[in-house]
Amino acid sequence: MSKGRQLKPSELEKLLKKGKITQSTFDSYYSLSLSVQQQIYEETWTKGDTARTIFILIFIIAIIVLVIDSCSTSDNYDDMTPEAWLEFDAKSWEDYKALYQTHNNLINHAEAFGNGQISILEFYNKCKEFKSWFGNASLSYSYGENKVERDYLDLYKSVAIADGQGVQYIIESVDSNKFSDASEANERISTAKDFMGLIILSRYALLKKAGLTEEEITAKVDSESAALDAA
Repeated sequence: MSKGRQLKPSELEKLLKKGKITQSTFDSYYSLSLSVQQQIYEETWTKGDTARTIFILIFIIAIIVLVIDSCSTSDNYDDMTPEAWLEFDAKSWEDYKALYQTHNNLINHAEAFGNGQISILEFYNKCKEFKSWFGNASLSYSYGENKVERDYLDLYKSVAIADGQGVQYIIESVDSNKFSDASEANERISTAKDFMGLIILSRYALLKKAGLTEEEITAKVDSESAALDAA
């Protein structure tokens, strides 16, 4: 099964040596509060898949380093007020909710098909709808006005692309009766779920730029995530 390439610690060190990131940027990951680090640990390690967990943790470190490093580059985000950051967060969160709900809708239809609740034709046609939706979504996250926003929205695009690839494999599996395609579909959809977790994590850094305290950020993210799950 195909996966995204793992970013090894040695590769991060090479970025540091080449001057792509600064030592302070590299070390800044560790400035995250212990509460956030514990949340990352609990939400990943308890999944029980050690190899997958290690990959996720390494990728999380890379994302945080790159997001924070992007803040040190020359761009127009210095002119943004806390209100502007909150406005961007509100807009992108609406996109996240649509992405999250469509991803879960895909999972629900796959489970319904597996349980015999819907026919293969109904599932097949629904997958074509999902393919179109994810394809359009992947092209819609272009409203970032600075590097921080664009890097953040790239995660949204990655979710849409991964889910779209998963749906395409499902369609090909039905067309060709190749169960290997179904296995690839599951891998892509799982990757999309991992990227959604990274969006939530990266949102902490975004809201910090809006001037929120760690307590306010945690309360906001937790309450809005809970409301999304309850919807």
